Amino acid sequence: MLLTSASARHMPPEPSRHGSPVCLITGATSGIGLAAARALARTDAHVLVHGRTLAQAEEAIAEIRGDVPDASLEAFAADLGSLAEVRALAAEVEARSARLDVLIHNAGLERWERALSADGHELTLAVNHLAPFLLTRLLAGLLSRSAPARVLFVSSLVHQWGVIHWDDLMAEAWYSPEAVYYQSKLAAVLTALEFARRLEPMGVTVVCAPPGLTRTNFGRDFRGFAGWWSKRVGRAAFRAPEEVAEELVQLALSPQFAELTGAYVRRLVPMFPAPNALDRGDQLRMWGRTCSLLGIAADEPPAREAPPKGRPVPPPPTYGAWARAVIVGELVGFGATALIAWLALRLGGPPETPRAQVVAALVMMFAGALEGASLGFFQWRALRSFLPRLDARAWMLPTVLLASAGWLVGMLIPLAFETSAEAAGAPPPDPGLLATLAFASLFGLIIGALFGLAQWSVLRRHAERSGRWIVGNAVGWALGLPVTYVAGGLVDEGSGTSAVMAVALVAAGLMGLGVATGTWFFLRSVGPKAPP
Repeated sequence: MLLTSASARHMPPEPSRHGSPVCLITGATSGIGLAAARALARTDAHVLVHGRTLAQAEEAIAEIRGDVPDASLEAFAADLGSLAEVRALAAEVEARSARLDVLIHNAGLERWERALSADGHELTLAVNHLAPFLLTRLLAGLLSRSAPARVLFVSSLVHQWGVIHWDDLMAEAWYSPEAVYYQSKLAAVLTALEFARRLEPMGVTVVCAPPGLTRTNFGRDFRGFAGWWSKRVGRAAFRAPEEVAEELVQLALSPQFAELTGAYVRRLVPMFPAPNALDRGDQLRMWGRTCSLLGIAADEPPAREAPPKGRPVPPPPTYGAWARAVIVGELVGFGATALIAWLALRLGGPPETPRAQVVAALVMMFAGALEGASLGFFQWRALRSFLPRLDARAWMLPTVLLASAGWLVGMLIPLAFETSAEAAGAPPPDPGLLATLAFASLFGLIIGALFGLAQWSVLRRHAERSGRWIVGNAVGWALGLPVTYVAGGLVDEGSGTSAVMAVALVAAGLMGLGVATGTWFFLRSVGPKAPP
C-alpha cells in the first residue's frame, strides 16, 4: 500500500499476499537499499520500505512501482540518528505487521566532520551500530514469532581495520572519518555475532554481508582524494547496486542460507569475519557497552556459551583462486629476484673470486627473502577467508626465512662444485639436462618439505589435518623448482634485460603452477578450526 500522508502511517496495513515473506529494509530510498527493495518486490515479498522521512520512502515506493506495478509495499520513516525514532519505528512495524521474516540493516553513513546524534552520540556510531542494534532488540519478539526468520547486517570489509576505542567510543579526542567508520562497522560485526548466538534458540539467524565497493552516493560528503576516488573512479570501477541487491535477496530468501548464522558472507560465500571481530570477550564487552549506551538490559536475549550450530564451514580456496595466488606471488617475487641477480651480474660481473661468490650468495639470499615475502603474502590473501585467524606476519615470516635460506643454499652448492673442480684443475662440471632436473627435483623436494614444515608450525593452530601441508609443499616444489634451473640455462651474461625478464617470468609462472598444484591437492583436505 502506497501511503500518501503522515496520518496514513497509523492506518492498518492491507493484508500481504498469502505466504509472502515480510521484509523490512532500512535505508531503502537510494543505492543498495532501493535496489534491494526493488529486487525483493519482484520476488512477491511484502517489503517494508524505510526512509529517513516519509516523503523519501513514498518516493522510493513510487519508483519501485514504476518497475514492479503490482509490488506489495509499505512506507516507514525514522531518523536513525534518534533513538526515540528508532523505538517508534519498531513499535510501528509491530503495530502494522503481524509478522517479520527478514530484517535487513542497510542504512549507514560516514561523515567527514564529527557530528552528534539527537542523543549526544557520535553520529556514525549511532547510525551504523546503535540504531541497528536497538532495532534488532526491539523486533526480536516479532522475528521469533515469525520464525524461521533472518537478520542481515550490510557490513563492510573495512571492519578488519577497525579498532574499538573503549575509553573514547564517541571519538572526542581522535576523530577521523575513516577511523570512526571502521570502528562502527567492527562494533556492528562484534554484536551481530553475539546476536547469532542469542537469537538461535528463537529460530532467528544472523549474518553479515559486505557489499564491496559499490556505485552509490555513500561518499557524497567526502573531500580531497577520497571524494575524487568515490565520485570518479567509483562510478567506473565499482559494483552496480543491482548486483549487490541480488545477493541480499539470496541471503534473505533462499533456502540455501536458511540455517546459516554467525557468518560473514562475501559474494554469497560463507566465511568468518576478520580476526579482530572473533574474540568472544570483545563481543561480550561490545554488547555490554552498547546496552549501557542504549539504557537497556544486557541479558535479553540471554547469553549462550555454545556457538550457533549454523555457523559456516568456509571452503578452502578453489584450485583457480589458489593457483592465481601462488602464480602471482611467484611472478612478483621471482621476477624481482631475477632482476636483482641480473643487475648484480651486469654491475659486478661473474663472481669469480671466493669473496665475490660469497657476496653473490648474500645478494641472492636477500632476493630470496623478497620472493618469500611475495609468495607468502599472496598465499595469505587466498587463505584468510578460509582461516580467519591466520595472521599475515606470522604466516609470512617462515616463508621469508625459508626462501632466503633456500636461495643461499641453492647458490652455494653449485659454487662448491665449481670450486672443487677448479682446485683439482678440471673444467667446471657440466651435469647435463637430466642430472640438472634430477638435482632440482630432489632439492625442491627438500626445500618444499622445509617450507611445509615451517608454515605448518603456524597452520596447525588454525586447521585440522594440517600435517598434510608438509607433503603437499614437498610435492609442489619438486614439480616447480626444476623449471627455474632449466630457465637459468637459457640465459647468460650476454642476454638482454628484456630476454632475461621474459624467461624469468615464464619460469615463475610455471613454477608457481607446479607449487600451486602440489599444495592444493593437500590443501583441499585440510579443515579450518572454527573460532570459539
